[in-house]
Amino acid sequence: MKIGCNYSPALLDLLEKGKIEIDYIKLSLYPGLEEGFEPGIFGLPVLVHGINPPGPERLGAEVHPELDWGRLNRIVFELGSPHLGVHLAVNGEDIVGKLDQKKTREKLIKGAQAWNDGLEVPLLGENVPDSPYYQKKGVLPWAGDPWLIDEVCREAGIGLLLDLAHARVSAWTRGMEIKEYLSVLPLDLVGEIHLAAPLMTQKNGLRDRHLELEKIDYNLFEWVLGKCSPEIVTLEYGGPGEHFSWRSDPEAIIRQIERIGEIVKMAGFE
Repeated sequence: MKIGCNYSPALLDLLEKGKIEIDYIKLSLYPGLEEGFEPGIFGLPVLVHGINPPGPERLGAEVHPELDWGRLNRIVFELGSPHLGVHLAVNGEDIVGKLDQKKTREKLIKGAQAWNDGLEVPLLGENVPDSPYYQKKGVLPWAGDPWLIDEVCREAGIGLLLDLAHARVSAWTRGMEIKEYLSVLPLDLVGEIHLAAPLMTQKNGLRDRHLELEKIDYNLFEWVLGKCSPEIVTLEYGGPGEHFSWRSDPEAIIRQIERIGEIVKMAGFE
């Protein structure tokens, strides 16, 4: 199993000093996020997640007619990304008329099939966090339904990018025990796992915040590795610029990468 980590200046410094070992640097191709980063640095491939397309980057939205599939596939190939993950999200604006679970399912399947047809690498649908906080931002609640996610992935013929922090948020919203929630998902289709810690807030409840992993997160990761066989596990901690400066502590990156590696080995993955 390969290990990836979010791009950040702190990560590059650690790699240059030989303080950590990873297999992929995860990077979103949005303006500013790749500033100061040269693809191929340290001889590592780039795990692309976020491509800044001309239209909304979610499977429930119509694919923009100006999306240049040839250019996208060329970039993904040149950077060495083995697949592309796109959020399994549907916003209210994506649906005409009454909003319901059936239309949410139909939009996700249609969108997944369109992306799958356009890409020359495997498509992974990433489960999104669902709570009143995210619903206020437009995300329809049915997108977080584990049974619907299972149906969409299987019918559209795509894999699952399992974000454990997102799953914790969606399970909390539904009053489900997290392992019960995960057991409904198509774990046999998991190609990659995202790891980061969410945050319980007084105003908005449990939120995805990309914080340092805690004991509950490591235990959940260890448990889920007994249920699936992902090719990659990615630490979604750290990033460029002021927005991520307080979430890019070098020592925290070292702690997490080392612990993730230990768990991967204990689970019997090479």
